Amino acid sequence: MSMIPASLPLGIKADVPVTAEQIRTLQLLQDYDLSPVRDRVLRDGQVPSHLVDEAFLEFRRYIGLHYLVQCPRLMFSDHVDEVWHTCILFTRLYADFCQRALGYFFHHDPLTGDDPERASKLAEFKRTYERLYGPVHHLWRRGAGCA
Repeated sequence: MSMIPASLPLGIKADVPVTAEQIRTLQLLQDYDLSPVRDRVLRDGQVPSHLVDEAFLEFRRYIGLHYLVQCPRLMFSDHVDEVWHTCILFTRLYADFCQRALGYFFHHDPLTGDDPERASKLAEFKRTYERLYGPVHHLWRRGAGCA
């Protein structure tokens, strides 16, 4: 019998059915040291300093959401997208982060034009987020014009 920790990684809700392997992956996403990226985000100032840690958590949750559930891979937060773009600049670190946690490289696909289904995809993202994590974090309510 496997024991599920009282507090699941990334704040996954206790009623979400996850396997031991999924918990391991989410834990790796949560615990991986992204401090060089965080330092760069703080230095560049594209994300207000008081939101940096929240943006990093939401970046980790975003990847966790896509790991657990197949849904459109669109970005709906400017601040979270800035974290992702900065991660990608640290190519070796980002590749290692993806490989260790997911076993594959989590690609970023830029927005290449208007998406007439963007509103419905955002609604689907929010429903999925709420099912996994609870109320949608305020960073997902801002800056819907992301790549």
